[in-house]
Amino acid sequence: RDTRGVRGILLKGTDELVGVAVIKKELQKKDGSVLVVMQKGIGKRTRVPLFPIQKRGGQGVKIASVASRTGKVITCRLIPPATKALVLTSAGGQIVKLPMSQVPQLGRVTQGVILMKFNIKDDAVAAATFVEDEEENGKKQKESGSEKQKAQPKKEKSTHQTIKTPAVKKQAKKPTPKKKPAPPKKAVAQKIKTKKPATKVKKIPKKQAAAKKKALVKKKQPVQKKKPTKKTSPKKSAREK
Repeated sequence: RDTRGVRGILLKGTDELVGVAVIKKELQKKDGSVLVVMQKGIGKRTRVPLFPIQKRGGQGVKIASVASRTGKVITCRLIPPATKALVLTSAGGQIVKLPMSQVPQLGRVTQGVILMKFNIKDDAVAAATFVEDEEENGKKQKESGSEKQKAQPKKEKSTHQTIKTPAVKKQAKKPTPKKKPAPPKKAVAQKIKTKKPATKVKKIPKKQAAAKKKALVKKKQPVQKKKPTKKTSPKKSAREK
């Protein structure tokens, strides 16, 4: 973190760094272009292959012909491939939007054309931004995704034969009936068992116990009533008659 790094470009006099862009190898060969805008509203597009690759710490090459008519270079940016329009903003609060097709493609050592006119004399360009086409961006994202899938190595097919088993249909689970909530339990009074005091039994001698048993047996037996007997007169003998 706490390092100064290395020199990217060697600046001389009053030169200042205006912009930095990372260019892919594909754009170096194709029609990628760089936007250059000057202080006084003059700008242009320049193809990427016109800029030679150099070692770091060099002075570089000219990107535009700077004069009093153009003013200093304000911005230098790599144009995205899906750019639809260009928006320029001045320091005095003026803004202009123009299609990217109206910005001409010129060589390196040229001044460019007028992109913006100011209402105030001393006004100057402060910033430049791009408006990208959403449809083209979506298409390119899909294409990049398909290319990545193609780049992935294909899996080797196995020579073993696979036997397909019939799919077993899963039986639909029957809905379980909802259990009704149990009624609240009534408070039941608990019966407290109390032990009766044990009665003391007096011991009776054997002879007295036997006598009592006999008396009880006699009382239980029913008393038989005697039938009344008829009085019979003595039979008279034949002689007495």
